[in-house]
Amino acid sequence: MHEEMKAFGQMLGKEQEADNWLAAFDEDVKQAKASIAGLVPAGTTFSIMGPFGKGFYIYGDGVNRGGQAIYPQLGLTPAESVRTDLIQKKGDAQSVSTENIAAYAGDYIFLDISGGAEFDESSPVWTSLDAVKNNRVFKLNPDRFWPYDPIAVQTQVKEVANMLPERLGGKKAQK
Repeated sequence: MHEEMKAFGQMLGKEQEADNWLAAFDEDVKQAKASIAGLVPAGTTFSIMGPFGKGFYIYGDGVNRGGQAIYPQLGLTPAESVRTDLIQKKGDAQSVSTENIAAYAGDYIFLDISGGAEFDESSPVWTSLDAVKNNRVFKLNPDRFWPYDPIAVQTQVKEVANMLPERLGGKKAQK
């Protein structure tokens, strides 16, 4: 995020404006993290996943489905398989078979259903996931979580911080 915004500032000759924006962004992230501090027990994992077209995908910490906001900005812990198979390998997305969804499911799931996908939320594979059984699935709005520009990530950070308390037993974060 910082590299991208600084590059925009340099290209446009607006370095100070970029620095000011980054300071505001960093403050928003700090406030969002503070609003969820103590709500996420140590060891709790999160996954971003969902059907797209005719496939099912797992998303890392890159440009897809709020990955930048959820993992590097808010510091939420990815499921181990997401960390090793995507994040460490610098992968943004990975197609997985229905049978392998459970291997990537965190304690909480951010679910994106988009790209004309049809998804049976009553399927045995889906309903067997602990996150689903325990009402720990957050449905992402594709219009809000597909973009990955700095302003979109700033908004996603705030939205995720507002989503989490609903299922983690805390108060809603400030907007």
